[in-house]
This record gives sequence, structure tokens and C-alpha cells, in this order.
Amino acid sequence: MVEEKWSFPTNGLSMEKIKEYMVPGKNYDCLDNGRVFLGYPQTTPHPIAIETYKNYIQYNENHVGTFSNNDSDLNITRRMEKQFIEMLGDLYGDIEVDGYVTSGGTEGNIMGVWIGRYYLGGETDDICLIKTYLTHQSIDKACSLINIKNIVEIPYNHNFEMDTNLLIKEIDFQIKSGRKRFIIIATVGYTMTGTSDSIFEIDRIIQDYSKKEDVSFYLHVDAAIGGLVYPFAKGVFCISIC
Repeated sequence: MVEEKWSFPTNGLSMEKIKEYMVPGKNYDCLDNGRVFLGYPQTTPHPIAIETYKNYIQYNENHVGTFSNNDSDLNITRRMEKQFIEMLGDLYGDIEVDGYVTSGGTEGNIMGVWIGRYYLGGETDDICLIKTYLTHQSIDKACSLINIKNIVEIPYNHNFEMDTNLLIKEIDFQIKSGRKRFIIIATVGYTMTGTSDSIFEIDRIIQDYSKKEDVSFYLHVDAAIGGLVYPFAKGVFCISIC
């Protein structure tokens, strides 16, 4: 059998063929058109956001800056990002808030686990990361990138949220095994169920262990489906990181 050699095409695809990929499929239809969208949760962007995005799409994103706490003069996009973060901080009651706007939830989860690793000292050998079977797959990707190997999955209860009784048992087991640093992944609005972990209860558990044991915790909350409005829909939302 003669192996065929690949060669660079002399002509690109026809415009007719390209147009097949330029128009969104029917599965992107949402409530704006009077139809019910049964796929991944989404909303139509605000018209101002669409117009602004069009104005910036021609530019390389690396040129507009990322982090808001840079000491250099802020250009329009970085100033807007800083104002946006401060606005969210004001809504959530944190006047010292800082951060950056990510490309999406996967990057946010990777960044969250990365921050957790260095918050707990940087080394990963004795870190135990605890999540559930429903936790988004990007957490596994984060663990692979950051080299966190001790990953524990806590079963969910009948409400499709992390079973906190089993969480306590697992933390006890890990402490007896010699581990003292924990990253706990909680989710507000699981992608597949829309349910949320009991953030207040997990926080209480963390506080209790921090008082009686020589252990350190980092709690990362994946605000997946509706996480932005959850604090206002459910009342005061407070997370302590120890």
C-alpha cells in the first residue's frame, strides 16, 4: 500500500462551503425568538455588549492588558475591567476586591485551583482536593496542569449536592493519613442539575476544623449556573477562606 503524501491545497474552500459554518444552527435558538432553548443554558448578550465587542474584535487581546492591579496607566479596557470588578465588590460588600475577567468558567476554575495551591504554600504533594461527581471537568484539567494528584470525590445526597456528612468523614480520614492542606471545590448551580452545594455548611465545617486541628483550607466556589445572582436570591452569602 502506497502512503499518500499530504500537500498544501492550492485553493481554499468555496464561499458557499464556508457559509455553512457562518450561520448558527437551530440549536442556538433561544427565548428571544419565542422558542424554548433546551440545550446549554444561555442568554442573548445585551445590544450594547454586542456593539462594543464588534468594536474590539479586530484587536489582539494581549494588547489590552489583563490584571487590574497593575501600576501602569490603565487603558480603556483595563480601566473598564477594574471598574467592573470594583462594582461587583461593592455589590458583594468587599471594598478590597481584586481579580480579573476571565475568558470563561474553565479558565476561572483553573485560576481558582492555581490560587489555592499557592495560598496553601505552593507544594502539591500533600494537598487533598475534594469535589463531587458532578463537579465540572475543568477542575480535573486544573489538577492535571497544577500537578495535584490526591483528588477525592464526595458522593452527592438526594438533593444533588455535596453530602457534608461524608465530607466530614473524608476530612477525618485524610487528616489521619497525614494530610493537612485541603482545597474544597463547591459549586453554585451544577451544569447538569442546576442544584447548589451547601456553601454555608461547608464553610462552617472548615471553620470548625480550623479551630481544633492544625490544618489549612482553601474553598473555591464554582459559580456555574446562576452563581452571579445566587447571593441576592438566597440572602447574605459569606465565604471564609482559612
